Amino acid sequence: MTPITRRSLLLLLLLGLALAPLARWAAARPPARPGGGRVALRTVQVRPWFGTHPLRLEAPAGRTAAGEAVTISTLRFYFTGLTLQHADGRASTDPTGYHLLDADDPASWAVAVPLASEAPVVAVSLVRGTDSAANAAGALGGPLDPALGMYWAWQSGYVNVKLEGTSPVRPVAARRGFSFHVGGYRAPAATRRVVRVPLAAPDAAPEGAPTAALTLLADVARWLDAAPLAATPDVLIPGPAAAVQADRAAAIFRHPLATDQLAADAP
Repeated sequence: MTPITRRSLLLLLLLGLALAPLARWAAARPPARPGGGRVALRTVQVRPWFGTHPLRLEAPAGRTAAGEAVTISTLRFYFTGLTLQHADGRASTDPTGYHLLDADDPASWAVAVPLASEAPVVAVSLVRGTDSAANAAGALGGPLDPALGMYWAWQSGYVNVKLEGTSPVRPVAARRGFSFHVGGYRAPAATRRVVRVPLAAPDAAPEGAPTAALTLLADVARWLDAAPLAATPDVLIPGPAAAVQADRAAAIFRHPLATDQLAADAP
């Protein structure tokens, strides 16, 4: 290698190191509007919940509608296509692909959505679970990395929702535990669900705070109210039972009510 070539490579390396911070800064900025300026972002926070209060893992969560005491140890689920429906008919959609919400990781609860409208939000929709393309592709990376514990095998694909915990009504032989691993992408037992949550009232970002979070609740009590633990077997493979639990799990999403203790343990 000639001295000139070595100097050229060194200059290119130094230029790359100098431009790297600028590239990271540009990537972190909101996307540009076609006509100039920057697109505002609205953060949607999906908070793990039980009844009227935040869900705390490994602590008594409360009682179901059947009066069953329950403690939750794991809540994870995939979602994509998070969309804000605005009062003017327009929609703002998160373009970033799959997210894995983990109740044990508050950083996973929030998604920033580029706004297509400044009108108040009247509903939020999302797709809970993974599609057949992601499952047929085999093990992937990022939120779909098998190391995250949400992948069975290429024949069965991803666990779309995982709920685990204990209750005194469960068998002693199972250490009072329950496990709902809800997955499967083949009809008629596919477990991907489209969810739409109407807001109790149109939600506009506060004046001067366009990025203020819009909160949704993932209320596990709704799921367990429909699946009495004394009579509902564990679900660990795809099939009709998983499809039933997929319907129940889709009902956990709701907009906060006045009785919800939103200030408690807010991240």
